[in-house]
Amino acid sequence: SEKVISDRQHSLARDGPPQKRYLDFLDILLTATDSSGTGMTSLEIRNEVDTFMFEGHDTTASAISWILYSMCEHPELQEKVQREIDTVLEGRESDDIEWGDLSKMESLTRVIKEGMRLHCPVPTISRL
Repeated sequence: SEKVISDRQHSLARDGPPQKRYLDFLDILLTATDSSGTGMTSLEIRNEVDTFMFEGHDTTASAISWILYSMCEHPELQEKVQREIDTVLEGRESDDIEWGDLSKMESLTRVIKEGMRLHCPVPTISRL
């Protein structure tokens, strides 16, 4: 991650901030300053990037695992989702699911959402 950060720092120094509506996560970290105008150190940026990357992978893996577990507990839903996928892929030479297919998989979407509700990978803590 240090090379990616270094390359992006050089790019920002050479070309200035990107002229797009929203900045990438790394661009935000690289251009952020406190009230005295001091930016984050390379170590601070790397720690933030590493945390962000790890947590993204960790929560995704946890969510997928619990959703698969939930489907195993309910074989009738697993069969329903399988039939739905088979219908979407019917008549194709490839078993690859395409972006446009996702909106046709309503049962799978419901199973994923319910799995996320039952086994939320990131619990919410709020103040009263």
